[in-house]
Amino acid sequence: DGMSKTLSVFASQNPYPWYQKFLLGPVMDKAAIFGYAVQWAEVGVAVIMVGAIVVSFCGASSRLLAYTRGLVILALLVGMVMNAGFFLAAGWLSPSTHAVNLIMFWIQGVLLYTHSAILIDRIKT
Repeated sequence: DGMSKTLSVFASQNPYPWYQKFLLGPVMDKAAIFGYAVQWAEVGVAVIMVGAIVVSFCGASSRLLAYTRGLVILALLVGMVMNAGFFLAAGWLSPSTHAVNLIMFWIQGVLLYTHSAILIDRIKT
C-alpha cells in the first residue's frame, strides 16, 4: 500500500514527463513487486560490496579476486541504475535528494571505471 502512495508523490509534480508516465504506468501497475525488487537490489548490492571487502582483505587467490571484481562491477551498475531512478523520481523534492543521488551516481561511476580497468588489465595479462 505504501509503495503506491510513494510513487504517487514522486509522480505528482515530477519535472520529467516521460518518467512521470513511467511511474504512473508500468511501475504503478506492479508497485508491490517494484518495491520488493528495489529492496532486494539494495540488499544484494550491499552484500556484494561487503563481501568484496572481506575477500580482498583475506588474501584470496587472483582468480577469486577477479570473480569478486566482476560481481562488484555488476553491483555498481545496479547501484547506478537505482541512484539514477531515484534522482529522476524524487530529485525534484529537495536539493539534498538531488545532490546526494548525483554524488553517489558519479562515485559509483568512477569506481565502476576503476574496477573495470583493473579487471580488463588482469584479463589481458
